[in-house]
Amino acid sequence: MSTIPIPHNLKLCFNVNSNESNQNNVFGMMKCICGCDEFYIQYFGDLSKHFIEHYVLKTVLCDEEYVMCMKAICAKCKRKYTVFNSLTNGYDSFTRSNKKNIDLQSMKTFSCRKCKKDVFRIFITLEYLDKQDIMEDIGEDFELGNAFSWIAVDLECRSCFKKYYKFIDYETS
Repeated sequence: MSTIPIPHNLKLCFNVNSNESNQNNVFGMMKCICGCDEFYIQYFGDLSKHFIEHYVLKTVLCDEEYVMCMKAICAKCKRKYTVFNSLTNGYDSFTRSNKKNIDLQSMKTFSCRKCKKDVFRIFITLEYLDKQDIMEDIGEDFELGNAFSWIAVDLECRSCFKKYYKFIDYETS
């Protein structure tokens, strides 16, 4: 059996559902190394409302690059994790020739639109192309876990249990 790929930024905090995951589709939830699965959410990008109470994080143009970023801060120990940064994570991060360091200091805090609380559980889905297809595009010098082609992030408010499906729904290739 082959190893399930996990991005470098999630290795310490991504609890993979191995019963449903395989080499091309990885499902799981975030869990801090302290054992807590509740997080505060910070984001950089355009938070757009779609349909009734459906919010989606979109990229914004920043220094000639389209950027979005989501960070999670453990509600218990305050350890910070980068869930996704469109500049450094995913398939495009390998193919982008001009890697800019864009200042993401203006992160905003996400709170539940229903109860106004700000602690969430985070569920992540990653999709990968076949390793051979990636090697044809970018060569052999890459870590498969970081070369995912799609990421979807769902949030669940820990206070009122409102779900924010596809808070991030982003193709990286």
